[in-house]
Amino acid sequence: MAERALARPLPVSGLAALTERLARLDDSYLRRHTKTELGEEIARMVEQSGAGLLDGAPAAGQDQVALSALGIHELPPAGYLPCSYSTTGDLRAVLDRLLGDGVDLRICQYGLAEIAQAVQEAQRRDRIPLAAACRPGVDILVPTDPCGEQQGSWVAFVRRAVRYCGGEGAVAAESAVN
Repeated sequence: MAERALARPLPVSGLAALTERLARLDDSYLRRHTKTELGEEIARMVEQSGAGLLDGAPAAGQDQVALSALGIHELPPAGYLPCSYSTTGDLRAVLDRLLGDGVDLRICQYGLAEIAQAVQEAQRRDRIPLAAACRPGVDILVPTDPCGEQQGSWVAFVRRAVRYCGGEGAVAAESAVN
């Protein structure tokens, strides 16, 4: 359990609530509980803080840092992102915070097999600049079951294929998954 809780970074604004809860683990608590129980309680607090469930912590996703703020200015042509959301509008807001406004996002829902195929097909395309003036097209592929229900807490991304047509320099974009 501790490994799962420590896998995600803690939101900075949730640290105060976590520190307050840790301070409540005084000597009397330590005398009444085993080391294992203490470890489980701390892991639970860290997990709750990461999910924004502790008092004073922001809602999940509100403290998300943009990739450019972390020094990441481009992405590979295809890949996967951990992503928690409840509606398509929430997903767009999360991705806008994460990727910035340098890409043209299109959200699509597909089955797992179609997503894997799209990611494989897109792997030889150009990288995705996050602060480009040309705003490259990126498809966000949301995994769904046959009934259209979201599967998992991740999304895939692929750079849309761009083909040059004719002698006039017209550009046509074709989705990697039609």
